[in-house]
Amino acid sequence: MRPDFLITGLSANANDRLLSITVTDEAGIKSDAVKISLDDRDYKLATPPTGQRIKVFLGYKETGLTDMGLFEIDEVSFQESPVKMMEMSARGQFHENSNIKQPRTQPWDEQTLGGIISAIAGRNGYTPDIDGTLAGIWYDHVDQTEESDIHFASRLAEQYDAYAKLADGKLLFKPRGKTNGSITVINTDSTHITGRLNRRNKYKSVKAWWHDPHKANRKSEVTSDEEPQFEIRHTFESKEKAALAAAAKFEQLQRGTGEITQLTIPGNPAAKAEMDLITQGFRPDLNKTWVITSVTHTWTDSGATSSIKAEESL
Repeated sequence: MRPDFLITGLSANANDRLLSITVTDEAGIKSDAVKISLDDRDYKLATPPTGQRIKVFLGYKETGLTDMGLFEIDEVSFQESPVKMMEMSARGQFHENSNIKQPRTQPWDEQTLGGIISAIAGRNGYTPDIDGTLAGIWYDHVDQTEESDIHFASRLAEQYDAYAKLADGKLLFKPRGKTNGSITVINTDSTHITGRLNRRNKYKSVKAWWHDPHKANRKSEVTSDEEPQFEIRHTFESKEKAALAAAAKFEQLQRGTGEITQLTIPGNPAAKAEMDLITQGFRPDLNKTWVITSVTHTWTDSGATSSIKAEESL
């Protein structure tokens, strides 16, 4: 198939001068990024200002284009030799007029998790996109202490084996893997994989503490009685939150026992961070379900590839 791409937000002739596009989609709070190279042989390309927002689409002429997101240009550079090129880099996180990475202290009282994330998104100029299974979780009280909004959101996400991410003008708050879709990669001559298996995590269960206001003492919730047991230091305000946190922590501890350090496949713009990756046809140790942690898509006139990194999933 013939690679195709489109960028909106640049000058009219920019798409006729595209040499390559590299889009990197990252898990968690790392910023997604794009790098673009344009043919600048006659200096007739208009230089975009930093801060200009662009939309990037990747795909194939035979099957159409996929929206890869909204990005903000943060650097433009020029090359004279051996080929005259204009190069630009852009990021998926927008911090203009935003304090989302500045430390903040604030108590949150009688709020749902959805309400907290919506408030954080709104005051920083992002649109909230919260999974319905998480939005209704209730907090009597939780403290944000000398913690940026995005790190606070990430800490809350970690309690439920979820992630917080800034992308496409949104603050995403979603469970890891599972609900984010999946892609299947079958071993062929056009796929290349490197992976490693690590020592299994030693913990067989997790304990989380919660405060019982009626008896003025602490109680615990455990995923099982198996030893050795990991103990969460934080004390939760309810039995339900302690149980959820223990289950989420146990799932996190099971991950990271193996990883795909690089899987290169023919370009697939549908592959995104936080999706499940199902591998088939490789050696048995590598045939399983993984969670994608990073994808780098490289598109040129002559070909397209996607390079994936992933960690083991339950």
